[in-house]
Amino acid sequence: IAEDFGYNDPLDRDRLFGSNLALVGLVLSLPLSACIGFATDVVRSRRLLISATVLAGGLSTLWTGLATTYNELLICRFIQCAAMSGSVPCVFSLMSDWYSENERNAASSVFQAAMGAGILIGQCYSGFTTNLGWRHPFLVSGFATVVSSFLVLAFVTDPVRGGREGALNDMLSEGVEYNKRPTWKTCLASVQSNASNRLLILQGLFSSIPYGAMFVFFNDVLSSNKGLTVQDATFVVAVFGIGSAVGGIMGGVFGT
Repeated sequence: IAEDFGYNDPLDRDRLFGSNLALVGLVLSLPLSACIGFATDVVRSRRLLISATVLAGGLSTLWTGLATTYNELLICRFIQCAAMSGSVPCVFSLMSDWYSENERNAASSVFQAAMGAGILIGQCYSGFTTNLGWRHPFLVSGFATVVSSFLVLAFVTDPVRGGREGALNDMLSEGVEYNKRPTWKTCLASVQSNASNRLLILQGLFSSIPYGAMFVFFNDVLSSNKGLTVQDATFVVAVFGIGSAVGGIMGGVFGT
């Protein structure tokens, strides 16, 4: 990609297409991701929200495959990561109303495994189709994502909020709608007052550093500096996708 945009210096390649893209996508997009996650508990239709979020991610991925300038790549990366991160809490919100408390761990583990499988498939497909150019996997992935957004719109149904919460059964059976909505103040208060939340946030922050570095730089290091072919380097990185899928399933099984 760097060579296609006229950047042949290895330092420019690592800085512009490694660090900067990761910074824009994984850090600067966080406020927008948080807003999407917050909107999950505010909007009436979570189905429409997740469909729109997935559509935005798909269109930005298609745009990546058609980009002609570096700034376009930055914008696309920003939208992609915001949409991806923002869609996760929306999915968990839906699952909490589709499944009972005893079923949620298993359901969430399947979702986590699907995310790991997506990483695995994407890494393998892009690595083994290098002869078709770097734009090809973005166009294929973008098209598939756009299609999936319409599939969500067509087949996913909005469950009743709180419908699988035992404490709300009596209220819902009387036809009373559960309409409690969070505010920024209550969200901030829950983080500040709950030690478990603070510990989980810190754990997630620091444990994600090696995870992020692995997917940003590891493939490039193996293929450019360690003599592996792109296909072999891709396979090594794909192993982490397998581990992510297996870990998600095992966590759901034993968590239940």
